[in-house]
Amino acid sequence: MKPNRTALLGTLPYAVVVIGLLAVPVLAILQLSLQERSAGGIGGTSYTLANYARLLEPYYLDIIWQTVKLPLAATVIGRALRARSSPSAR
Repeated sequence: MKPNRTALLGTLPYAVVVIGLLAVPVLAILQLSLQERSAGGIGGTSYTLANYARLLEPYYLDIIWQTVKLPLAATVIGRALRARSSPSAR
């Protein structure tokens, strides 16, 4: 079935709201993450990748591992319980 033009135009306000409420803040955060830290505020005047290079420091790697480990364990336990309780789930 081919969508008609009226239906596509009807989704335009929704698309504008989604872009405004989701994409714009994400892009603003991305821009701030690429700026150097200034002494008096959040963003600086020059852009750098040093903020992302800091993710490879042991402190941040440990935080990332902790963030991945808990949902991974919950997924494994949930799948095991589902497989055990329902033979048809396999």
